Amino acid sequence: PPPLWYQAETNTWTLLHHDSTNSTEAPNNLPLGIIQPTEYVQFAAQLQPDDLLLLYTDSLTEAMPASGEMLGSEGLLELARRLPRGKPGAFGHALLNAVDAHREGAPAEDDQTLLVLHHNASDVPFRPVRKTIRAIGAMLGLAGD
Repeated sequence: PPPLWYQAETNTWTLLHHDSTNSTEAPNNLPLGIIQPTEYVQFAAQLQPDDLLLLYTDSLTEAMPASGEMLGSEGLLELARRLPRGKPGAFGHALLNAVDAHREGAPAEDDQTLLVLHHNASDVPFRPVRKTIRAIGAMLGLAGD
């Protein structure tokens, strides 16, 4: 599902979408591990200090009350807009509680994961070149940790 993006400068929440120019007919953007090989669309967004980015599994957007209407991405976005922002961890818990309330106390029917990223405007810590090369090698499968 599309990430939720809080832009601190304008005090607004939006769904972070990308312009897809992927014209391949092969399956893409499937859930991880369903079909090998699967291609995934990548895109970039320029975050500013104090922006939040929320990444989550579809269990949150598929949350349903007894009436049976799924929350959806727009519903999750609306819940986020209603909550005070405070600290990222507290905000994440508050959003999960709001989703539970929408579900009217029923348990999630699938895995439920939420990741709240906060741009804190800190400088990137110094990392020796040797460690950087080792990390890139590990990501490429060329070396161990």
